[in-house]
Amino acid sequence: MSIEKASLDRDLFKSNPNLYIENVIKEYLAHSPVNRLIEFDDAPVWGEPIVGFADGDDPLFQTLKKTIGDFHMTPRESL
Repeated sequence: MSIEKASLDRDLFKSNPNLYIENVIKEYLAHSPVNRLIEFDDAPVWGEPIVGFADGDDPLFQTLKKTIGDFHMTPRESL
């Protein structure tokens, strides 16, 4: 699926927005000229990403704040 096709796939967005967003991210990374090592046969810098979704209020994010430091923002705080 091309970036253009993924971006315009309204049916997928309506039926499964998570899958739609995952596809757009993966397609962008796979085809972005920024993700290429021009000096090394145009090899990709990064492979296919792992895309996941979480509840911004998940208590795990508070644990990260304690582990990393009070300056670390939870998803809810960053929005």
